[in-house]
Amino acid sequence: MFKTGDAVHSTPAIDDQAVYCGSFDGYCYAISIDNGALLWKFKTVGHHYFPKGEVQGSPAQTEDLVFFGVRDYNVYALDKKEVIVIGINLSAKAGCCHLLLLIPYCIWQGRMNVSLPR
Repeated sequence: MFKTGDAVHSTPAIDDQAVYCGSFDGYCYAISIDNGALLWKFKTVGHHYFPKGEVQGSPAQTEDLVFFGVRDYNVYALDKKEVIVIGINLSAKAGCCHLLLLIPYCIWQGRMNVSLPR
């Protein structure tokens, strides 16, 4: 069994290589599907209201990316192999705190589709 540094409040995403989950410790994790070992972890930025950058929403994935909605008002798109950030930084003014709960429903035909209010 793999343990994170705090509670996991969402359903993980799974592919043929890994289980992807986020934790209230502020990390996004990739855990080997074969042996349960940590493949990588990524620390979120945090926000003054949520300093640990708690990961609350369920991740979503495409073939190459995994998306995490986080309580620091960001959506992180992480490359599965290189663990680099492809995109973050949605403004709190855009209401993306609600978006983090909808991330799994925003993937269609291998793309993340999001419309934010102006």
